[in-house]
Amino acid sequence: LPVCAVGFDCLSELVVDGTNGLIFRDARQLASQLLRLLAPTKEAAAALAALRAGVAASEAKRPRWAENWNEVAAPVLLPRGAGPHAATRRLMRLGTLALLVALFGACLLRGLVWMERRGWLDFSFDESEVLVPNWVEWLL
Repeated sequence: LPVCAVGFDCLSELVVDGTNGLIFRDARQLASQLLRLLAPTKEAAAALAALRAGVAASEAKRPRWAENWNEVAAPVLLPRGAGPHAATRRLMRLGTLALLVALFGACLLRGLVWMERRGWLDFSFDESEVLVPNWVEWLL
């Protein structure tokens, strides 16, 4: 499936602009890309078909998940000679740790917001610095 993805530093590992998707920097550029790909015209259909062909070609060259796991992740996560269930145990521990870190972060953020509302902290900033509007309200 071709994608329209917001540009970030390592995105080129997944999306090649114009080959298997399009990269945008702002909402206006995304809107333009969507109109160009989804308009009821022959040009839009051809552009979308070209991106789909690019996805198929890039996926044919990429290793499958299991191959990638065995070559890249398993040597890092598993000790030599570990049994088949060692990966599951290690991933469960990593998943638990990630969940605890996320929960700690959410609690810390809620605490900071609580302190700011009471006037104990001041998080004044320019409105243009907000990347996702109202995200603090969503957490509350």
